[in-house]
Amino acid sequence: MVVERLYIGLESDGLTSIFSRWILLFWLCVSSGCAPVNVRMKSLLDSGDFEGAVDAGHTWLREGGNGQADLTERVEILLAEARMRLAVSSKNISKIAAFRRGHLRDKRFKEIVEQALERESVIYLETVARPRDSVIIYRRFRDTYPKVSVFGHVKSLEVKAALRDARALKTAAAYRRIRMDYSQWPETRALTKIALREEADLTYRQHVRTRDDLD
Repeated sequence: MVVERLYIGLESDGLTSIFSRWILLFWLCVSSGCAPVNVRMKSLLDSGDFEGAVDAGHTWLREGGNGQADLTERVEILLAEARMRLAVSSKNISKIAAFRRGHLRDKRFKEIVEQALERESVIYLETVARPRDSVIIYRRFRDTYPKVSVFGHVKSLEVKAALRDARALKTAAAYRRIRMDYSQWPETRALTKIALREEADLTYRQHVRTRDDLD
């Protein structure tokens, strides 16, 4: 038991001060359930026991709490955080999206919902977009997650995918689409310049080939 190990540790170190005894009393209170529910929930969250935090908050609210409005609101916010972290830990995009939809309209959960969106976007990028690595999937990412921190990175990935496709097709039209679709993006200016040079080189070689055929 954590409390027993803590007590033995205090004795072995000769820590018999009032402060040390208060530490022991605090941990004993948290582990035995006499601490306020928000303290218990925070401790469970910090330890990674998201299900335990959800159960503690849900049970307390279901039983009516203690009539303290401030404490009830803190518990509801902690419960939302616990549910968010539980959904994120599953790495299941549908579960995270369902959490966001369920908490989107309550302004108290605004920051938690934003955190969920951010983490969902990273999971989607790592598990869906990057493995498929196509222009279409990166465009879908941009449509779904327009305000996340990795948005600029995804733009670069999209242009790289388009450049790879153009090299495979070996047509000026494919390169021209890159110039038309992405030339306004500051984040990918270096890539669009590469596409422009390769388009010019391809057009020149095609012109030379055509001239030689005519000769």
